[in-house]
Amino acid sequence: MSIISSLNIAKSALNVNQFALTVVSNNIANMNTEGYLKQTVNLEELKGYTPYTSSKGIQIYTGGGVGISDISQYTNQPLFDYLNGQNSIYGDLSAQLGAMNDLADIMNELGDGALSTALTEFYSAAQRLTTNPSDSVLRINYVNAAQTVAEKFNEISNAITTKKNDLVGDINYPASVEQSQAGRLTTSANSIISQIAQINDSITKMSTTDTPPSNLINQRNQLLQELSSIVDFTTSSNTNGTINISIAGVDVVQGAEQVAELNITVGDADNPAKVQIQTLDDPPKVKVSDISDKITGGELKGVLTAASSTAEGLTYQKVLDQINLMAKTFAEAVNEIQTYSDGNTGAMAIGIDADGNQILVPSTEPLFEIPANGEFDASNIKINQAVYDNPNLVAAARVEVDGGGNPIDPRAIGDSNNLKEIIALQNKNLGELGGVTFSTCLKNLVTKVGLEAADLNNQAEAQANVVDQVSTKYYSEGGVNLDEELIDMVKYQRAYEAASRVVSACNEMLQVLVALGK
Repeated sequence: MSIISSLNIAKSALNVNQFALTVVSNNIANMNTEGYLKQTVNLEELKGYTPYTSSKGIQIYTGGGVGISDISQYTNQPLFDYLNGQNSIYGDLSAQLGAMNDLADIMNELGDGALSTALTEFYSAAQRLTTNPSDSVLRINYVNAAQTVAEKFNEISNAITTKKNDLVGDINYPASVEQSQAGRLTTSANSIISQIAQINDSITKMSTTDTPPSNLINQRNQLLQELSSIVDFTTSSNTNGTINISIAGVDVVQGAEQVAELNITVGDADNPAKVQIQTLDDPPKVKVSDISDKITGGELKGVLTAASSTAEGLTYQKVLDQINLMAKTFAEAVNEIQTYSDGNTGAMAIGIDADGNQILVPSTEPLFEIPANGEFDASNIKINQAVYDNPNLVAAARVEVDGGGNPIDPRAIGDSNNLKEIIALQNKNLGELGGVTFSTCLKNLVTKVGLEAADLNNQAEAQANVVDQVSTKYYSEGGVNLDEELIDMVKYQRAYEAASRVVSACNEMLQVLVALGK
């Protein structure tokens, strides 16, 4: 082997070991970078020229030194896919937990406290009015107490509806869906999908050069983990190092090209928002009109579940439905007592006779205003303005009536039998509420919300531990180990020094040869 060939071999060794040291330095610099996987330099022998061919036709190559075949990194695709799947489950649970904690706060602040207190005060106001049914101040207090109950129902309904709209938008205002949490998650998912497609494109370009795309693969893996926390997906690999991504069985990325994206749009009363897959055309074309029920994990799934009335478990809509039932039952029960008449006895308000004296008159005005659609709920229950303006319309008495429904004794304004029926509601088990009282129904609902939040919290904590364990296993196998890097650094430094000595030796020999030629 010639001295020049030896110099070339030493040169390749210098270059390779210098680059390897750079890779080691990069590993050490990123040892605490989230999602970073160790890069390893893989070497190969370089063939030199062919000095001759053997008698069997085999070409004999001289040594050409060392080169870099590629820069590889740890990969355990099944474990990485499992990690992403577990991350999607955690994203779903954490989103549901956040929503349920917010609902628990609403119920604790406006439900078990304010509404329960308002109901108690309403019954107390009725009790006080029985001591003097014709007293105008006591009647005003009773009407105000009834109005407070209605307002508390209104507040709970508004708080739950507002939070639900924050999650998925208002079906009456389609544009609100895009501004909701579900809309923001969809936008984030589309941004990540686009970035992954761009990285795939860069990988295809870099794969045609001598620069391995290990850093790009690290970036892509990090983006895949971010995407898994939003929505579950599946991937498949291509021979050129790119990947395909499918959501709900539909491709959104094919190699270096993004072929589709998610779209959030208005749904129906049971599921206010739905997720579509559409093309990137302008205007886009819908490929799948609704994949909501096919999304099985990620924060997007959790948000959709929390606002649904068809999903399993306790949801915003199911709680609101229960609050609406309580408001409807309460308003109808009170109104029925307020305007009671069975032909023998009837509820009586206070009127004025021709001489200006108070007398009993049949009660025809309900305490709570009948909604235009005839159906009470927590959002529309309100005091009857006529009763509010004239508290004498409150039916405190229940007395015997004649054939025309008029009181046999119109001067019995001190009667309070009708108010006693109102007070009895406090402890009455109602079939509409499952055979329990208003107070028990409210407490049961608040307890259910609290238990649901606690259960989701336990599930989320357990799932977080699973994600941590899988993540630790994955990154402990492929992450940077400082001891290993120090060993590699010593190895490459000494190899670099050895190559330097070969250069020095070749230089000395050349100097001797030059001197002999003089």
